[in-house]
Amino acid sequence: MPDPLTQVAVIIVAHNSREDLPDCLAGMDRWASNKIKLHTIIVDCASTDGSPDLIRQQFPDIQLLEPKENLGFAAGNNLAWEHIQQQLPQIKYVALLNPDTVPQPNWLDPLIDHLESTPPEAHVLRTWDPPTPHTAPGIATCQPLITLHDQPDHINTAGNQSHYLGFGLITQYNQPIPDDLTPKLIGYSSGAAMLVRADLLTKHGLFQSEMFLYCEDTDLGWKLTQLGYQHQLVPASRVAHKFNPAASLKHYYYLERNRLWLLLIYYKRRTLLLLLPPILLMEAGQLLFALKHRRLSDKIRAWAYFLNRNNLKHIRQQRRTAQQNRTITDKDFTKHFTATLDHPTLKGPMVRFIANPILAAYWSLARRLIFW
Repeated sequence: MPDPLTQVAVIIVAHNSREDLPDCLAGMDRWASNKIKLHTIIVDCASTDGSPDLIRQQFPDIQLLEPKENLGFAAGNNLAWEHIQQQLPQIKYVALLNPDTVPQPNWLDPLIDHLESTPPEAHVLRTWDPPTPHTAPGIATCQPLITLHDQPDHINTAGNQSHYLGFGLITQYNQPIPDDLTPKLIGYSSGAAMLVRADLLTKHGLFQSEMFLYCEDTDLGWKLTQLGYQHQLVPASRVAHKFNPAASLKHYYYLERNRLWLLLIYYKRRTLLLLLPPILLMEAGQLLFALKHRRLSDKIRAWAYFLNRNNLKHIRQQRRTAQQNRTITDKDFTKHFTATLDHPTLKGPMVRFIANPILAAYWSLARRLIFW
C-alpha cells in the first residue's frame, strides 16, 4: 500500500557548526505537519569541534553522513542527494537548509503546498513565440521568507536576484517585513533555505561539486531557469538566518571564480562578446577591491583557475551541456537581471556613484541589443 504521506528530505551541510546546530535542530519535530514524513540528513564535513558527537547524542534520528574531508557546501549537498537516490527513492521534495538558520514551526508546509498547487512542467516560451495563451512555466524551487535572526521583524532575503555580471544578490535586506507580502516570482531561491522538486534533481542534478561554496544556488537557479522553470518566494514560510554579511569575504576566491564560471557556462557567445567591456571593467574594479582588502592572491588564483587546461576542458563540457539543454533565449533569460550592485558589503561611494551608474547605463543599452 503506498504511503499517503508526502516524503520530504531535509539536507544540512555542516562544518564546525556545533554552536549553531542546537538552535537549528531544536524544533525539528515541528518543522512540518503530520501529513509530511521528514527525513533529515546532515553531512558533517570533517568537523573538529565535536559536531558529529553532538548530533548522535542529541538528535539520534538524524541520518548522519561523515565524509573524511571538507567537501564544501556544493559537494556535501550532492553527497546527501546521492544517498537519497539510493536509500530514499520515495522522496518527492528536497529541502536545503543552512546550519546557521532557525526555522519556524511548520515552515515546510507552505512551501510544499505551494509546489503541490503549481504546474511541475517547464514551459518553453521563446521571444519569437506569438502572444497566445499558454500554461505558466512550472515552479522548480521556492524559498521561505528568510529573516534576520537578531532582528526577526526584518528581512535577510526575500528571494535572490542575479546581476548581469554574475553576482548573486539578496533582496530587501534589513527592511521591515511588510504586512502585505504575498508569493511572488524571484530570480532564484537562496541556498540558505529552499525547497526543490526531487524529480528535477533526478533529471538535471543538484550542484556543481567543483564550485565548493558560494554561487552554487545561483548556478542551480540559472540552470533550471534556462530549462524553462521559475522560482518563487512563499512568505507564509519563515526561516531566521544568523547572517554575517562580512563572512563571504573570507571566501573571496570562490566568489570570484564561481561568478566567472557562471558567465562562461550559461551565456551565449554573442552575449559574452557584447558584455566584454563591463566584464573587463569589473575585473579591474575587483582587482582594486582585492588589493584594498588584502585578497589579491585570491583574485589571482581565480584567474589562474581558468588558465588550467583540465579546468578549461571541464568548463567547455559543462558549457556544451548547458547550451544544448537550454530552452529559452538569452533575451528571456536575462530580462529580470539587475544592473545594480546592491549588497550590505558594497555601500561605498565608488560603487554607488561610479560603478553602478556605469554598469546600469551599459546594461540599459545592451539588453536592447540582445535579440538572441
